[in-house]
Amino acid sequence: AYFAQGHEGLRPEHSVLEALREAAPGAPDGELRALLARFLFVGDAVFKRVAALSGGERSRLALARLTVGGSALLVLDEPTNHLDIGAREALEEVLADYAGALLFVSHDRAFVEAVADTVWVVADGRVEQHRGGYAAYAAARVSRIVD
Repeated sequence: AYFAQGHEGLRPEHSVLEALREAAPGAPDGELRALLARFLFVGDAVFKRVAALSGGERSRLALARLTVGGSALLVLDEPTNHLDIGAREALEEVLADYAGALLFVSHDRAFVEAVADTVWVVADGRVEQHRGGYAAYAAARVSRIVD
């Protein structure tokens, strides 16, 4: 499944709950509402129309739709754009529980450190793999400069 920054696929006339239900047909509403709560949509917020959502809320909804889909691989393009700290932390928690593989592009160092177990750096036409999070990559980079 692919998360695009533009949130394609969200229908403006749907409610938050309807948008999630569309991604998981047949799932019980209680299960869907529990997932939405993990993405900070609680109470009447699940009935809010997609057209009325802020950019951050749309991002949270699009990410919720991806995690409910059962995909083996999530490809995320800048998933923390438009998210406040609380929403980013909620996303980190959901992704920590995700059973599939994640491939994401992010300039958010805190998010990379919290979520990644391998960092791939693409620069100067080359790809370098670093095991561990952002801190491991930064330490390897400093070590290379010092040596």
